[in-house]
Amino acid sequence: MPKTTTTYHHGDLRNALIQAGLSILQTDGEATLTLRKVAREAGVSHAAPYRHFADKTALLSAIAQQGFDLLTAQLQAAATDFSDTPQRILLETGLNYIQFARQYPDHFRLMFGGVLRAAGPDAPLRAAAEQTFAQVVNAVATSQACGIVKAGDTHQLATTAWSMAHGLADLAVEGMLGQPTNSTADVEQIARFSLQQLLVGLLGR
Repeated sequence: MPKTTTTYHHGDLRNALIQAGLSILQTDGEATLTLRKVAREAGVSHAAPYRHFADKTALLSAIAQQGFDLLTAQLQAAATDFSDTPQRILLETGLNYIQFARQYPDHFRLMFGGVLRAAGPDAPLRAAAEQTFAQVVNAVATSQACGIVKAGDTHQLATTAWSMAHGLADLAVEGMLGQPTNSTADVEQIARFSLQQLLVGLLGR
């Protein structure tokens, strides 16, 4: 049954459009997404999306920004949950990164696609991505203070850590980590081992 067209009066239209866009990404993929299709999925008029998004790219940027905000919160949780054992924060940050990718694969694929490359230096999406990286930098800095990671350029070491975590996350999302089952337990075991090896390298001993 087709969705009933409605009008939003309480500030929820933007979020409804983002959720509709996500639904289309999950079922049909990015290539098929249009604002007209998003409007139909959300049950609003064809003109309604233009109240918030100038075009498809603007909507995709908003979805990607939402993803970075969610990922930042997940990485911050590692610092909070392991504040009493700071030597574990970098490892748990990496594990949370991979967990996020598996939990939100459509966000994850979009976040690191062309929509981010197209974002200007002052774009909210770019700021959201930088905030995510800041969590990795903080985790590395904490690990340096604990002696878990060697002294050196914190940003360069954070880039190394992010590269490892991101590669593992990408493999997990595509079902290439923890084969043949790709179960949560197998993925976590391989990810934990790999990240521990990264820490050995970052310790520099």
